[in-house]
Amino acid sequence: MSEHTNSSSHTALIIPDGRTRIYDKYKSAEIGKSKIEKLPLPAKDVFIGKMSSLCRQYAEKYYKSHWFILTTNNLKGQDYLVSPDEEIEGWYDNPPYPIPGVLNKKTGKPEYWQPFSDGGIEKIRKKAEELEIFENYSRIIFLGNSKETDNTWWQQESWDNFIRKKWGSLSEARRADKELEIYKPAKREFEYSLYTKVIRNVFVNDEPWLEFPLIDYATTPQMMSRISDAIYRDFPLRQSPFSLSKGTVENLFRMNNPYFTYRDIPLGNRRYVQMITAPNGFGKSTLFRLIRAVFAGNIREIASVPFEKLVLTLNSNLDKGVSRQITLTIEKPDRKKKRASKEKEPAIIFTLEGGKQREPEKISDEDLAKECTDSDWEIYKKDLGKRLGKIIPPLSIQYLPADRLWHDTLRSIKKYDLLSDIDNLESPCRSEFESSLQSDQPLPEDTSLIEQYARSLEKRIDGTLTDFATISHEIDTKFPLVFLKELSKKNVRKNFIELKNEFNVLDERRESLEKLDLLPFRRWYRQKAGDEKEEVDPFITNDEKSLYPDFTKFLDIYIAKQKEKYEVFDWMKERCNLFEKTINNLLIFTRVNVQKDGGLSFYNYYQSKDKSSVSKYHSLSPRQISSGEMHQIVVYYDSLFNCDPKTCILIDEPEISMHIAWQEQFIDNILEIAEMNKINFLIATHSTDIIGENWGITHDLLGGSYS
Repeated sequence: MSEHTNSSSHTALIIPDGRTRIYDKYKSAEIGKSKIEKLPLPAKDVFIGKMSSLCRQYAEKYYKSHWFILTTNNLKGQDYLVSPDEEIEGWYDNPPYPIPGVLNKKTGKPEYWQPFSDGGIEKIRKKAEELEIFENYSRIIFLGNSKETDNTWWQQESWDNFIRKKWGSLSEARRADKELEIYKPAKREFEYSLYTKVIRNVFVNDEPWLEFPLIDYATTPQMMSRISDAIYRDFPLRQSPFSLSKGTVENLFRMNNPYFTYRDIPLGNRRYVQMITAPNGFGKSTLFRLIRAVFAGNIREIASVPFEKLVLTLNSNLDKGVSRQITLTIEKPDRKKKRASKEKEPAIIFTLEGGKQREPEKISDEDLAKECTDSDWEIYKKDLGKRLGKIIPPLSIQYLPADRLWHDTLRSIKKYDLLSDIDNLESPCRSEFESSLQSDQPLPEDTSLIEQYARSLEKRIDGTLTDFATISHEIDTKFPLVFLKELSKKNVRKNFIELKNEFNVLDERRESLEKLDLLPFRRWYRQKAGDEKEEVDPFITNDEKSLYPDFTKFLDIYIAKQKEKYEVFDWMKERCNLFEKTINNLLIFTRVNVQKDGGLSFYNYYQSKDKSSVSKYHSLSPRQISSGEMHQIVVYYDSLFNCDPKTCILIDEPEISMHIAWQEQFIDNILEIAEMNKINFLIATHSTDIIGENWGITHDLLGGSYS
């Protein structure tokens, strides 16, 4: 992403501070005396934990100077919300850590940091005003998770009980030895819940709009895995709080033809898939272009489509029950009627109802005439983008037009997408492709989407393997210490039969990753027919029985840590499996495999029914694949790998080059993907084979719904 693109950002990123900071490097070993070096450092250099470091890498790639850090620090004189270059004293801590060596004089218990205490919410809001966040940005992205029922840990009573349980049975002499252990937080899920709650309380009434793209990922490793993949895939994380519900368009094409006014068109439902049908020429593709243009803030594209009024209704939290509804209206006044009075009528009017009331945003002819080649385009884009961003709710749109394979039909107008901080946001791999054209080994100009996607997937798999190597190194390094700590405990958690079963499950998990080529091949392809699979033997000799507790503890810990390593593959593995299964179940001879080198490989396979004949195998290049097969690969890859939760995918005529048998399977396949990724599909189709038995989620622009 270019500096030019990001300089006009209307979106700010806020990241949590994490739990490891420069404090850990400079505190004195004599905790009781609290000898701590106070170093004024840029805030971005203070927070050095894995999570905060990864967040910083992500922020610097996508948000440049448009990001901030939220910390629970309440050290006197320092802020909870800081800009990355703001100098702060690098020696403070988060709850649930007590302040090292500081005891309450009355109770004898440790003093500890209170999360966002001393009017933290108001202080953060005031600091946000000082940083001009409310003034400069229409949208806030926060990289934290949340679970509504998981805030008890941070409450005063819960922490007091924890300290009482840990300290109550210890003598004064033993407390010093146990002090460091007490300061370590308990392992728990949704540990950034409080941060998320604070952000909700600071930025209220949808000004700015809030997005929490990691809100449903329970653990820090899961969050880090998604952040890392977003870095490698070359487009940022999104998760809008809104979903499309219905739409009305009046006098489409400006012909005053009553057949071209469509009211209450269903655009979404709880099943994630909604279809629209009508004969050719009734405006299905035009409606899709309009929806994309609205949420991209492309006023030029909106102006180019003749219509009088477009009304879009959105629901928040559609998958958890409707909690709120807002309506966005776009009007294009008939200025011919105003010529007699010589009043200057705006070209487009945006009005929002529901939530915080805002004044309508009026777009003038001067706004539409502005060229992106003008020297002041960046200033103009930021100003108008911020104004539009305040009134247009955030919604990630992925548009797959009918001619989607070889060229980008929207390329000429995307430069006017005022609400996209990233070039070509709805076709992320094209962004990487275009940057590759300036590299030493550029791709050919006519490179297909499949070739671009293969290159992108190769890069993302490589990133996942890098994360796996990092996690493995950390786990292996700490394993002896973890084992020695467990040896001090008396409980024996598992017997050898249980451990044998867990080893076999672990082996199956490893083997599934090898078959997907996400891990190097180990054994599965060398195993001959008839050979029995190697298994763990639960039998131990009499001489070994005396070591039984130590063996079980070692193996139990080993298995748990191996499982932890493989968790980094979970997101990628699920989607690679479903992608291969879906495509290979559809195609007759062509097969697609995910692989480390190249991302995707293709081959033609013929298995003879005559056992005396030899099966045929031929490697294929992407250019040898038929157009129908390419359409399938593009649609399913985009849906599985290039969409964050709550994305709305607009697919125009999926039946193009599609055999009837494929059409009959299409909706079932899409529903499975929608459920996995929690994304919404809006499909325009002429095909009754695509619709199948799904008339309950189909709307005919001529005759209404069939449900």
